Amino acid sequence: MPDPRGLEKEIAMRNHTQQMRSLMTRKPAPRAQAHSGVALFIGTLTILIALVAPLRAQTSNTPAEFAYVANSASNNVSVYRVDSGTGVLTQVGGSPFPAGSVPQSIAIDPFGRFAYVANYASNDISAYAIDVKTGRLTQITGSPFAGGGGPACVAINPTGGFAYVTNILANSVSVYAVNPASGSLKEIAGSPFAAGTSPISVTVDSMGHFVYVANLDSNDISAYAIQTDSGDLVPIVGSPFAAGVEPFSVTVDPLNRFAYAANDVGNVSAYSVDRITGALTQISGSPFAAGDWSIPVAVDPSGRFAYVGAGSDGTYATPGYVAGYSIDASTGALTPVPGSPFAAGIAPWSVAVDPSGKFVYAANVFITSSNLSAYTLNSDSGALTPVPGSPFVAGRNPNSVKVVRIGIATSTSLLSSLNPSTYGKKVTWTATVTSSGSITPTGKVRFTWSGYTIGSATLNSSGVATLTRANLNADSYPLTAVYLGDATNLGSTSALLNQVVLETTSTAKLTSSPNPSTQGQAVTFTAKISSPTVIPTGPVTFTSGKTVLATAQLSGGKATLTISSLPVGSSKITVTYYGDSNIAKSSASVTQTVQ
Repeated sequence: MPDPRGLEKEIAMRNHTQQMRSLMTRKPAPRAQAHSGVALFIGTLTILIALVAPLRAQTSNTPAEFAYVANSASNNVSVYRVDSGTGVLTQVGGSPFPAGSVPQSIAIDPFGRFAYVANYASNDISAYAIDVKTGRLTQITGSPFAGGGGPACVAINPTGGFAYVTNILANSVSVYAVNPASGSLKEIAGSPFAAGTSPISVTVDSMGHFVYVANLDSNDISAYAIQTDSGDLVPIVGSPFAAGVEPFSVTVDPLNRFAYAANDVGNVSAYSVDRITGALTQISGSPFAAGDWSIPVAVDPSGRFAYVGAGSDGTYATPGYVAGYSIDASTGALTPVPGSPFAAGIAPWSVAVDPSGKFVYAANVFITSSNLSAYTLNSDSGALTPVPGSPFVAGRNPNSVKVVRIGIATSTSLLSSLNPSTYGKKVTWTATVTSSGSITPTGKVRFTWSGYTIGSATLNSSGVATLTRANLNADSYPLTAVYLGDATNLGSTSALLNQVVLETTSTAKLTSSPNPSTQGQAVTFTAKISSPTVIPTGPVTFTSGKTVLATAQLSGGKATLTISSLPVGSSKITVTYYGDSNIAKSSASVTQTVQ
């Protein structure tokens, strides 16, 4: 691999306490050298499985898949068309496409319009428009964009609004706003944000709520909550979370249940993810054995299997392998799948599962390999079988592979049956998904509020899904409908619908019996609180003038007070229901005569 001065290098080993794997001239290199810019090699850092929607409509009803590979020694990106039946790779016309110096990782925006490459040595981010018919890349105006100090890994928020880049030399994470029209990047105010020592991998959970960063030299995972509007990163309570020795990569499963970090010393740390706070808790049995030089970790789209590239020794004379695991759906524990590990080339530095879950690809980075191992994934067992023709030739030192699917464009609309509505009143939201092809979309639509799911529904034969709710609190809800896609049609998100739920009214009624009464006689006051949309609950207060007689709880909208101590004469008795943020206050009075 050439360093910034163009010298030919090979991968060599750094010891597990002081050195980092680098592409150096046949000898180990201490971290000080690697961080001085003398040809640092950073392995694949985040494995992102992207379901990518097209920039414009397809003319075919068959989705196309493409594999993108960053070649760190030849400073370019190879693009391959993936055969959807066999997994065979064929380079597209014009491939490879130029990148910056020592490109390290690739990320694709969720709408399939743009690709981004982190270039370590040139300290910048290359940005490309994707041709949805051919998969070819064209650099956009303004590219490359300035980095923050040795860009090592790039990830895109699932909303497409922000890009996150780890800076391994500056111990920080840069955040960029993504222009939705042009794909250009602009660093946000407050960026970069502090990370641990040598942040080498970054990933975003599938809901776009949290960012996780693997810090190679502080042996931990930094975790941040994403501020939806600004993209700012706020450290999660408890962050950083302990990892194994030299965590090289981190990923979160597609269902946001578990996180996994591949540790260079030969194992995988596994965590449960708190879906509310984003906090990580190591699960029982963690870390799980994987093999020496465990670098990348990937989870298949179903969340049932995990794959780790490992096994090459320090001489790089021995081929590596891909270790496969079944994921326990309850605990997140890893159990080797039958036949694991599966043979790969020398130094499998990146592993990716295609969006269909049918194929697995490993980028073998060492110069004598410089190829891609391809496997068919058994959906029942998780076992891997080599694809015919594997391995496939790549550029020099391919260290990052991503597989994306470019299918049929869809659009999703969202309507409300009543807006504004009133607390307690039923509202039905209707999502309509339209395909630009001839096949009606199938599958599920998720109804979300600021990224949080309030319900989901299955599309009917007309591509329509509905959700009815009556229990939303009085407030404003920025709602979107998110279509998750199917085998042919790709996912899409509706425009924001601001659903307003108003406070409902209440009416109080108070009666007494007997009335009139005699001195010392027990009198029962009955309060009834009603509302046009709900049955009110909670306390009511009985008063006589400024004197509180009692407080009682409503049951079925009614509450009673029995009292025998009222004075002779006329007393105005009042019941007050104070309500809450959902139900308005009301009161009523009755004049009680005591003879």
